[in-house]
Amino acid sequence: MGYQELKEVLRTEFADIYVDDDRWPEAYCDSRNVKAIVLGADPSNPSGKRFQYAFGLEDQKSRYFSPIKSNLDVLGLKLDDLYFQDICRNYFTRVTYELPRRRWISAATKWPPYLKEELDSHRRISSDIPVLVTTEIILEALAPEVHSRSTPNKDYYRNCIFIEPKQT
Repeated sequence: MGYQELKEVLRTEFADIYVDDDRWPEAYCDSRNVKAIVLGADPSNPSGKRFQYAFGLEDQKSRYFSPIKSNLDVLGLKLDDLYFQDICRNYFTRVTYELPRRRWISAATKWPPYLKEELDSHRRISSDIPVLVTTEIILEALAPEVHSRSTPNKDYYRNCIFIEPKQT
């Protein structure tokens, strides 16, 4: 299924939450050696701003990126070590956590084949680099068989819970 077919699915199945706008942000990558992928939920934001790049990284001091930057700093990762993208590249009518959780997750499950194709085609990304997710709902959409809402997020770090990638 191509992007036009995906848009049609989103437009028809998720008309109540999908914003029909072709100006989706692009991935941001300014690296010759990608060390990790940072995956956001979607580009929707309280101000309704449209971004050129994921996380609004056309402005590296973006208020949508600064909370993530502090976590990346702790890990010793710099902007030019990373590839940034959202699991859902489209905008929604409200920010992620203001949408019905099951509806967002259902819409998000339409996107992984496109994300995989994008990452597989990127010559600077190897299949063994880590993916850092910025919010729990992404885990719920990408790895429902592993992630449980009863698993405290801190356990992923404290207990080093590793989610093995599916290479399908």
